[in-house]
Amino acid sequence: MKISINMIEKYFDKHIRMKTIRADANLTIESFEVIDLTRCSFEKSNLYLMKAEEIPDSEEVPPDVNFLCYSLPMDFELKKYQHINLLILEGLSEQKILNGIIAIFHKYNTLDEQLNSLIYRNFSLQKIIDLATEMMDMPLNVLDLNHNVLAISSHMDAQDDPIWESMKAGSNTSDYDMVLAGKPKMSDIIHAPGSSVEMMSNISGHYIKVSMLSNKGHAVATFGMHKTNDFDKPFEKHTIQIYDYVAEKLNRNFNLFFESKADRGLLYEEFLHDLFNRKFESQNEIEELSSKLGFNLGTRYIMGLISVRDSQVRTDYYFTMMKSLERSITDSKCIAMDSYIYIIIPIADDVYLSNDGQNRLSEFMPIHNCLCLLSPVFISFEELYKINTMFKVVLTFIDNQGRRDRIYHFYEFASQYSMWLLAENLPNNMITHPMIQKIIDYDQKHHSDYLETLKCYFRNESSIVTTSNFLHMHRNSLLYRINRIEKLLGVSLDDWKLKEQLLFFMSCLENRDGFKK
Repeated sequence: MKISINMIEKYFDKHIRMKTIRADANLTIESFEVIDLTRCSFEKSNLYLMKAEEIPDSEEVPPDVNFLCYSLPMDFELKKYQHINLLILEGLSEQKILNGIIAIFHKYNTLDEQLNSLIYRNFSLQKIIDLATEMMDMPLNVLDLNHNVLAISSHMDAQDDPIWESMKAGSNTSDYDMVLAGKPKMSDIIHAPGSSVEMMSNISGHYIKVSMLSNKGHAVATFGMHKTNDFDKPFEKHTIQIYDYVAEKLNRNFNLFFESKADRGLLYEEFLHDLFNRKFESQNEIEELSSKLGFNLGTRYIMGLISVRDSQVRTDYYFTMMKSLERSITDSKCIAMDSYIYIIIPIADDVYLSNDGQNRLSEFMPIHNCLCLLSPVFISFEELYKINTMFKVVLTFIDNQGRRDRIYHFYEFASQYSMWLLAENLPNNMITHPMIQKIIDYDQKHHSDYLETLKCYFRNESSIVTTSNFLHMHRNSLLYRINRIEKLLGVSLDDWKLKEQLLFFMSCLENRDGFKK
């Protein structure tokens, strides 16, 4: 196991006189040696031990190198060494420092060998969590997605933490409601960078860190760590480094300890997951597998994303909902992934989803407090990843609008999604028409509102009567404004092509700031 300069800093904490540690320091140190000033290079994977007079000039040292100095050099300028990791100690003999370094490497290498042995000899998850607790000196747990405890530290507790006490007692206690009400939610962890969240618990007020564990690419459990002291402060960096190391090792081998439900057609889920992540090498491979799974080549489909509005719904309830959908909508197939349900529905002679299918979806959604967003019709599964990206973006439009409908169709949001794509891929000044910018500049300089007048005029089909009524303005005043705008722009507003262009860019302008947020 590699160790970090932060772990060495923790061990010698009381004897550090001066230090500089890079923010990106991590588990990189594989060995240590006493510095040899005759060598021409330094390795990032080594820790170099030295006397005060042996510290090289800062210009001779490349970034990320790890140094430990026995005492403080005279007239030392620490600011020159900000590009490396450096600890300067005092109050310890060279022999004690060397013995301490040996003890650190021996401890973590021994624990890592034991961890690897437990994993590859297929020992119980409980034994692995107890060993990881010893490595981190923090209480740990593994829960399935129904919040059932799969393993929890046997010899260390998170004191004064009601969530921990509830998990230790078991899911049949009255305290279990606290686990369900706790944050982060499964969806928060899945969508977080690295599928990992560090935060202060909304129940206990103590810092926790939670990571998602996967089996064959699918989220199946969480790995959590609780603070044992200084509850309101984040974990120390060396603790996070070891936690991340253990979490990665668990995640890489979690199929040895946890079997996903076999009755939900995991091949469907794996197929969709791989499609979304573009893991297939060819269209032929996609067609071959989709055919084996019962999807007919040449048949048209639509896909629906079903978002459960209750964030506390347990995983087994997802399975119940999927079975109900598949019974009520003929030949449909459901997959649960990333806290959503995806439903794929074949279309026979109908141009779009049949009235019967739409009615059944409409009946289902309010009963289970869900909403459903339906995709355009597709034949090839190859580009489903584009539909999934579209789903996630359009879902934010729906949430931001505060609409309470239960069924939504992509065509309702097609123009808005197009503008989002523009805002994502072009600089702000490239999605503003020069004539609109000219009106904006004029309005700012003269404190006028010509842009709003023009917007209203176009959206009321250039009707002077309708627009003047809408703006509560006399028709002659409106005519005067329209003439002034035409003179300012040097064009006639009767040009229908120009109207379409300006209306499009006005909509882009209205949505741009919201998209960027």
